[in-house]
Amino acid sequence: LLPFYHVIGEVKDNDLSGKVAINYSVSENHSLFYSLSNGHNSGGYNGGYLSSPEQAMLADYGPEELIANEVGGKFVNDSNSLKVNWSLFHYDYKNQQVFMNQPSLVAGAPPIQLLENVADSKIYGADIELKHQFSKPIQLSLGLSYIPHAEFEEFIDPLGNKLTNNRLPFTSEVNLNGAISYQTQLESIISLNMSLGFDYQSDYFFDQNQNELANQASYTLWYFNSQLRYEDYALKFWAKNLFDEEYSHLKFDLSSFLGMLEDFKGEGRRVGLEFSYNF
Repeated sequence: LLPFYHVIGEVKDNDLSGKVAINYSVSENHSLFYSLSNGHNSGGYNGGYLSSPEQAMLADYGPEELIANEVGGKFVNDSNSLKVNWSLFHYDYKNQQVFMNQPSLVAGAPPIQLLENVADSKIYGADIELKHQFSKPIQLSLGLSYIPHAEFEEFIDPLGNKLTNNRLPFTSEVNLNGAISYQTQLESIISLNMSLGFDYQSDYFFDQNQNELANQASYTLWYFNSQLRYEDYALKFWAKNLFDEEYSHLKFDLSSFLGMLEDFKGEGRRVGLEFSYNF
C-alpha cells in the first residue's frame, strides 16, 4: 500500500581476481615470501526508501578494485621455542567503497548513511607476531600492527568537501595484542590452562570528515581464560573486558539535525562460568 519499493534495477559486475606468490627457504629455520594479488568488490545499492529512479541512481555505488603487495618472513629457532612472523604490505584501492555519514543538502534534514566510492586510496604498514615458550608451562605471545598511512589520495564528497589525505574511517595507526599462558599437568588426570591477554587500539575516526565528535580515543581491553580438567569433567572460567573499559564501536554526529551525538557503546565487563562433562 505504500508508494515505495517499486523501483526495479540491477547491478552486474564481472571481474577476475588472482594471486602470485613466491616462497624462498633461506635455511631450515628461516623463510621469506612475496605475494601480488588483486581483488574486486561488486557494486550495489545503499538500502533505503527508493521511490524513484533518480533516488536509485543516487544510492548506487560502483565496484572497487584492490592491488595488494606483501613481503614477509617466518623464523623458528632450533629448539622450536621461538616463532616470529612478519610482513610489510601495500594496498592500492581504486574506487574504494567507504561507509560515510553524509550531511543532508537540506538544512535541518537528517544526515544520510551511505556507501560512496572514493577515487583512490592507499594503505601501507607492517605486521609482526612473536611467540616464545619460556619454559614448558609458560608461553608469551605478542602481535603488533603499524599502519602509518591509510588515506584518501583524492576525494571530494557529494557536497563538495575536499577530503583528500583524510584518514580512512575505523583505521587505527597502532594495534597491539599480547597474552601470557600457563599450562600444567597437576596430576596424570588433572590439567590446568590459564591465559591473561590484552588488545590495544590507538585512536581512530568513525567518519570520513575526521570529526572530533565521531572519534574514539585509544583503549585497551583485557581478558582472562582458564580451564581445569579432571578426567571427563571440565570447569571453565572466563572474563572479557576485565577492567570494564568504556569505549564505542560506532558514533554518528547528528548535531546538525537533532543537536545530539548517536553513540553505540562497546561491550562492558562480562564473566562466565561453564561446566561440562563428556559421557
